[in-house]
Amino acid sequence: MRLRKVLVSALMLFMSPFLLLNAKSRDWEEDFRLKDIWEFPEEKLGSYIYDSDISPNGDVIFIGFKWWIVRVNKKGVSLLAPKGEGPGELRSPFNFFIKDDLIGAAETYGKISFFKIKKNSYEFQNSIFLKPSLQIRTSVFECGGKFYVGGFLPAPPRTLAKGYFLTIYGKSGKPLNKTLFLDFKKNSRIYLSRTFIRRHKDRLFVVLEFSPTIYWLNCGEEEIRGKIGLKMPDFYIPMRNLPPPPEGIISKRRLQEIYESWEGSYSRIEQIAMDGNYMILQIRTLKKPKFALLFYDLKDFSLSKVYLVDDRLLGVKNGTFYFFANGNPGFDEEAGEIKIKIYEKKVHEKNRSD
Repeated sequence: MRLRKVLVSALMLFMSPFLLLNAKSRDWEEDFRLKDIWEFPEEKLGSYIYDSDISPNGDVIFIGFKWWIVRVNKKGVSLLAPKGEGPGELRSPFNFFIKDDLIGAAETYGKISFFKIKKNSYEFQNSIFLKPSLQIRTSVFECGGKFYVGGFLPAPPRTLAKGYFLTIYGKSGKPLNKTLFLDFKKNSRIYLSRTFIRRHKDRLFVVLEFSPTIYWLNCGEEEIRGKIGLKMPDFYIPMRNLPPPPEGIISKRRLQEIYESWEGSYSRIEQIAMDGNYMILQIRTLKKPKFALLFYDLKDFSLSKVYLVDDRLLGVKNGTFYFFANGNPGFDEEAGEIKIKIYEKKVHEKNRSD
């Protein structure tokens, strides 16, 4: 992770004279005010934040690269559930989803444990098991009586050059369908990419972190209904193919350097959140500020607003925005200490949103 931080910082420094943020962006501080800060300097997060959301009780929930689900509130930092394999314990979670008053914590071997969201705690309810697969899982959501699991599943014959990025399971845990098939160059490493799944009303949106394209389907359905290409600001840098490794014997460290250099070379999607009639994408700019927040109107998916920020968006709840200060730990040099910055809309922005 330390290596990744150094590579990204160097790349941003190299590109800054050449990258112009030409899009008309708004001043974040003009439309939003800092409401609160939850700061825990003794708590360090050295791993990458993989995904995050805001619980109905106001807790920030996120999962790190080291596979633990963390809850943060004004009082402190703790795990969502104890480590272990017993009822109400988690051994190897890969992601979670929040639906109504439940959190579903999904583990790499197919187990999903449900916790009821209380005012100050999370009460274990039950677990179910999805049929295991060779899928590299990155996200999960339950909707319309089915489980939608994002991640890479190699297509037969097994190859990392083609595969599916969305698998749908029934309540019994049996796989019902594989969809969102992509065929790509062998050295692209796209199979390691995250798949975001977000819900708005009765519609699910699926987005791959390397492409500003929305795939959508209705809750309970098993087929992609359509896709929407999103307009990007002028400073957007598309993904380039991962260069093949040098010939001859090469160390794992060198391979990691090549991969991390590629990962930080384009405007990768960092987070997706919903706020009223907007879908918000946070992308990397490869410059200071580190990120752009792109607000898309859900009526026609037009790009409505652009803000430039230096903090990693964790989620949005009732018009309140939660950020991890200074970026994403494990990727951004300045990030690490658990410091949550909370913003709310100013009155004139609330009126515009309404």
